[in-house]
Amino acid sequence: MADYFTKRAFGRTPYQVTPLCVGAAPLGSMPEAFAYEVGEAQALATLRSFFQSPINFLDTAASYGDGESERRIGIVLKELGGVPAGFVIASKADRDFKTGDFSGDQMKPPWNGACVCSVSISCRSCICTIRNGQRSKT
Repeated sequence: MADYFTKRAFGRTPYQVTPLCVGAAPLGSMPEAFAYEVGEAQALATLRSFFQSPINFLDTAASYGDGESERRIGIVLKELGGVPAGFVIASKADRDFKTGDFSGDQMKPPWNGACVCSVSISCRSCICTIRNGQRSKT
């Protein structure tokens, strides 16, 4: 029988994750993709249950419900006081929703005048949305 809960190395990173990862796309309420809507209360309840489960790996993206998945994750993380120890949240670089830009400039780390940031414009937007529980204005 498969073991879905024993944590393993996540590539060459120091992170340990369960081989089973929860995908948060449906939590962004994307009826055009999944043929059903997920209300906020149901999404938040699902996320609260996830953070009490033995699965420690959550996948999201800014494109899931145009940021709604990440916004909802952010609400629960605020309730919990941040990402619980041992949990990993993965997101992705994505297009700019206003312009549709999916260029290298959108994906590469920006220069902020003092240092080269290690997070792309797209990923920085994801981090802000999750951290604040609100859609990023960038």
